[in-house]
Amino acid sequence: MIHIINVVFMLFLFDQIRDKYLSVEDNIKGRCRRFHAMKTEWGFSQLIPLTTFNDPLNGKIKLYPNGYGAQKNKAVSLFLFMDVSSALMSGDKVYAKYTLRIRNQKVGTHLEATYTSWFSAGGSGYPKFIDLGCVNEPGKGYLVYDRCVIEAEELNLNMY
Repeated sequence: MIHIINVVFMLFLFDQIRDKYLSVEDNIKGRCRRFHAMKTEWGFSQLIPLTTFNDPLNGKIKLYPNGYGAQKNKAVSLFLFMDVSSALMSGDKVYAKYTLRIRNQKVGTHLEATYTSWFSAGGSGYPKFIDLGCVNEPGKGYLVYDRCVIEAEELNLNMY
């Protein structure tokens, strides 16, 4: 018995910041895609450019190398600021789960912490991310040739 399946593709991509869907339909002039033993896969070569997801304008890392507030001259302070003003209506907030990381440039054991925060304006982070003595110790690998590599990884965004 030969099994043939006719499909009309309709994909939805949800923009959590703007609370909207982008819909993409592969139904040119009413044409269906046909799956059978000889053609078991169909798809899109590029749905959305990767640069859309990697836009660095949506978030900024703020580093205080000598500490901030009560941690001044004691620790490295690290914060994430998100530009959510264009996506928010009055009273809206963005809930984010993200990881802040200082990369170890000698071995693969990076210093990182995962946070959850509500953003409406301003930033969120950790005033005491790492002690100054630890980051300045040459053998630790966090500061190499006066260079420190810092990353922020967005894990989840929701708008409320």
